[in-house]
Amino acid sequence: MQRFASSFVGFSSLAAEGRHPRTGDTTVAQDDLGGGTGASDHADGLDTVDTYLGNVGILPAEICELQYPLRIVTTELVSDSGGPGRHRGGLGMRRIYEFLAPCDLVAYSEQTDPRFAAWSAAGGLPGSPASVLLVRASGATESITKVRTTTEAGDRLVVVTGGGGGYGNPRDRARGDVLRDVREGKISSAAAQSTYGFDGG
Repeated sequence: MQRFASSFVGFSSLAAEGRHPRTGDTTVAQDDLGGGTGASDHADGLDTVDTYLGNVGILPAEICELQYPLRIVTTELVSDSGGPGRHRGGLGMRRIYEFLAPCDLVAYSEQTDPRFAAWSAAGGLPGSPASVLLVRASGATESITKVRTTTEAGDRLVVVTGGGGGYGNPRDRARGDVLRDVREGKISSAAAQSTYGFDGG
């Protein structure tokens, strides 16, 4: 029987109603972001999987910019977000949206409290929690769990999903796997040394 650490199931989502940038028609942009799945006793977790919606695809940046009054600034994996372990938890993702016109925004994410981050198993460490941050064009910021608000042009929404839990003692992770993770940016050099005990040799 396979054994697993837990996965991020926070369902980070947004819906933004605004005017189509060319036609002026009312549109609603919807996006749901997945996080890392838990590692198992035989493999690392998967990166950015939406466990609630059957691994649906995220909103393509090109479609977003063509049809909605917002653009995708950044979509990237979050280094060190997967729980450390002999098998590492899957990584969460960071996606930044910039609003190009006023929108009626609903945004939310669960598992933002570190106490409810994806738990580990067999001596591994938990994954990172999620976060949602609204950055106003003025520079003011608001940390969000669930909110309905109005955005203005220049406002940004920063959504970070959580990582999956790790399985097994991180010090038992194969050196080649640690080196590959560092080269690919999945874990930092600092974490490789402090958490995995990797000396670079």
